[in-house]
Amino acid sequence: MRNQVRWLSFGTESNLFERYHPLRPIMRWWNDRKMRQYISHQLDLRFKSSEGNAAVETQDRHKTIIDLALDTYRNEPAQGQPLDTLDTVFRDYAISQIRTFVFAGHDSTSSAICYTFHLLSTNPSARRLLTSEHDRILGPDRDRAASEISANPHLLN
Repeated sequence: MRNQVRWLSFGTESNLFERYHPLRPIMRWWNDRKMRQYISHQLDLRFKSSEGNAAVETQDRHKTIIDLALDTYRNEPAQGQPLDTLDTVFRDYAISQIRTFVFAGHDSTSSAICYTFHLLSTNPSARRLLTSEHDRILGPDRDRAASEISANPHLLN
């Protein structure tokens, strides 16, 4: 995905060779092919592994985006389509949506983290409140914070 993002052109590059790079269409096709194959393979694996135990869901199980898509697929069967194989239309839409989800999640998470650090650096009173809450919940020893969270993950709530 990162390689694909590097090959995207937004038409604002001042260097014309960079803007109209002759390898761009080939690299975008290659990266697109690799991403589609990988996601398709993961869809197939998840579909086959959950076929027999679709009804055995626990409250504590964390669902991935693939699990959610497959649950929806199972709950809304297509007319005349057997549930032992994935419909090609569903596969194409799922691959497209999963790629969008991964890209948007990657970009928005990193942006949110950067913006959070920026706001904390420009707002000392909020930073002091955050530090005091951190010290109150996890203790003043910052080196032990990770082990404290591992031992008591409910503290993050």
